[in-house]
Amino acid sequence: MKTSGFQKHPFENTIHHFVDSFLSELPSFFKNIHDEQQKYYSGVPANIKENENAFVIELVAPGFEKSDFRVEVENDLLTVSGEVKLNLHQEDFKSLQTEYIRKNFKRTFTINQNIDTTAIEAKYINGMLVINLPKKKGVKQNSTQIVIN
Repeated sequence: MKTSGFQKHPFENTIHHFVDSFLSELPSFFKNIHDEQQKYYSGVPANIKENENAFVIELVAPGFEKSDFRVEVENDLLTVSGEVKLNLHQEDFKSLQTEYIRKNFKRTFTINQNIDTTAIEAKYINGMLVINLPKKKGVKQNSTQIVIN
């Protein structure tokens, strides 16, 4: 069936989108127990890199503004969240195909005591949130090889 020059193929969506839509239809006892956690999505992909001076976390989060993010450290946890503030859904349009949805998200990373939490920096460029976690000066990383039996 052709609609306004766009053809909708019923099997074109990925299994990921199918599972997301299926799970969203389940009764609430199958979802997260805590109401606070229900409004967040944890599927924002992240890369974590390290060099001798710092760790770097890169989160792919297109369509947000810098003010939509919150980055905080409490004890040994770094929490990064993004909250959708602009409603881009326009009521004048009928959706023919939806392949992505901007969602609130929250990711939590455990950090060690070798991170200088007073010097953490974050920047948002071209849909990528980059968080720089500098290592404390003068702290030597202990390395132990584990014997495999």
